[in-house]
Amino acid sequence: MAGTGQSLKQLPGPRSDRGHLPSEWARPGAVATWIALGLAGAWCAVLLVGALTVPVYTGELTSLSGTRTTTATLVGENGPWALAVVALPLIPVLTVAALLWQRRRVGRFGAGPVAWTLVGVLWAFAVVTGFSIGLFVLPIPGLLAIACAAASTT
Repeated sequence: MAGTGQSLKQLPGPRSDRGHLPSEWARPGAVATWIALGLAGAWCAVLLVGALTVPVYTGELTSLSGTRTTTATLVGENGPWALAVVALPLIPVLTVAALLWQRRRVGRFGAGPVAWTLVGVLWAFAVVTGFSIGLFVLPIPGLLAIACAAASTT
């Protein structure tokens, strides 16, 4: 580039003609934060669909014509309130996502104490309900912890 009068620093980069990613995605940890939050929300959706569709109860009906095996879903056996219990982890997921988005929007980085407290509450919920729904809820506080930790690296 000796004859052009431009130094290497002044030359446009290879992405200049295609545009740039938003500065939000350029920060370290931002992608990991939003991926972890998306996976936590998706897992909540899987739990809700599973409560409506996956047969978790089996039984037998015996009559004069023979024995028949029956199945029921969580909501079918326990009623609509069971769907509300299964939907409870969605509240901290949405709240942590809103808190992380708000903190990033105003220029404060890291998860903040409220987000970490919600992660702890969800961990406790998973432990207390460990013999029923807790095993299925356990990935959600793990993903939220990853999101909060990744937000703290930016």
